[in-house]
Amino acid sequence: MPTRANRIKEKTKIKRHSYMLKKSVQSALNNEKLHLWFLAGVCALSTLIFYIPFMFGDFTQIFRSWDGPNYVYVAKTLYNIPANHPFAPYKTTPEYFACHLPLYPMFIRLFSFMGYMNSMLFVTLLFKVLSTLTLYMLLKETKSVKSPLWSAAIALFIPARYLLNHSIGATEAPFLFFIFSSMLAHHRGRYILAYALGGFAGITRIVGVLIGAAYFIMTALDRKKWKYAPALALVILPLLATFTFYHFRFGDFFAYFSWNAKLLAWRPAQIFLAAASSGNKHDTEFYIIMYAVYGFGVAMLWRRKTFFWYSVIMYAFCLFIYHDDVSRYFIPIAPFALIVAYDGILSKNVVKWMSIPFIALVFIFAWRMVPHNLVVDWVYVNFINAL
Repeated sequence: MPTRANRIKEKTKIKRHSYMLKKSVQSALNNEKLHLWFLAGVCALSTLIFYIPFMFGDFTQIFRSWDGPNYVYVAKTLYNIPANHPFAPYKTTPEYFACHLPLYPMFIRLFSFMGYMNSMLFVTLLFKVLSTLTLYMLLKETKSVKSPLWSAAIALFIPARYLLNHSIGATEAPFLFFIFSSMLAHHRGRYILAYALGGFAGITRIVGVLIGAAYFIMTALDRKKWKYAPALALVILPLLATFTFYHFRFGDFFAYFSWNAKLLAWRPAQIFLAAASSGNKHDTEFYIIMYAVYGFGVAMLWRRKTFFWYSVIMYAFCLFIYHDDVSRYFIPIAPFALIVAYDGILSKNVVKWMSIPFIALVFIFAWRMVPHNLVVDWVYVNFINAL
C-alpha cells in the first residue's frame, strides 16, 4: 500500500500538472496569432453560411446584388462608359458611374484573372478578413474593450445590415479596413501613414475624408502634433485626384455629386420627419431608436478621442442623409458607437449566450433582403456579355 508520503507526493504532482495545463490553456487562449486565425475562420465560416441557401438555389442573386455589378463594370471599363452601357435601361448616364469611387474597382480588376464576378466576391471577402483582423489589433492596442477577440467577432453581425454588405459586392469591408488601419497607425504615432490610409478610405467611400476632420480637430488640440498639420492634405488629395480624373473623363469635376447630392437633406433627420408626417409609425419609431442608440453610443466614446471625434463627425453627417436605407450609412461608426461604446453590455456572459439566436436572426434578415435589391435578370445577362 502507498505510504502517506507517497500519496502527498502524488497529489502534489497532480496539482502541478493541473497548474501547468491551466497555464498552457490560458497561454493558448491569449495567443494573438491564434486569435487572428480564429477571426479569419469566423469570417470564412460566416460567408459560407450566408452563401449556402444560394448555392442550392440561384447564386446569381449574390452577383446581381446592387451595387456590385456597377463596380465590376467600372473595373472592366476604367470609367470609359459608352452611352449604351448595359445598365442604360435604368436611365443612368455614363456620368452616373462617377458615384462609384475607384479603389474597390481597382482591386476587382487586380484579381480579375479569376473572373470579374468571382473577383468581386473575393475582394469583398479579403477585405472582410483584413478589416476584422485590423479591428482586433486596434481594440487590443487601445485597450478599448474587455475582450478584443469577442468584440471583433461580434462586429461581423452588428448591425445586421453589415452581414449583408460584407458578403456581396459592396464597399463597406474595404472602407472599414482603411479606417481601422488609419486609426491603428495614428495610435502608434505614425501620423503621415494614418493620413495616407485615410485618403484611401476617401476613394473607397467619399465619407472617408471625414476622418481628416477628426484628425484636424485632434491636431489643433494638441500642440505637439501641429508640425504634422500640413500632412493632413494626404487625406483629401486622392479624392481631389479622382475628381480631376472625372473632369477629363466626364467633363465634370463634380460628377460624383451630380447623382449623389440628392441623398442629402438641408435639415437634420429629414427622413424621420418625412416618416412621421406620413403616419408611418413603424419607420418613425425605427428612426428614433436608431438615432438614439447610435447617438448615446457616440456620446459614451468621449474618453477615446480618435473614436469619439470620428464618430461625432460621421454621426452628424448621417443626420442629413435622406434615404430609406439610412441604416447603411451608419455602418462606418457601428464598430465604435455600438461595439466599443456598449462593451459593458455586450461582454456580459448572458449576452454572449443570447448572441446565438440573435446571429441566427441576422442571417435570416440578410437572406431575405438579397432578392429585393437585384439587377433584373435580362439586364444582368447583357452586362455579363459585355464583360
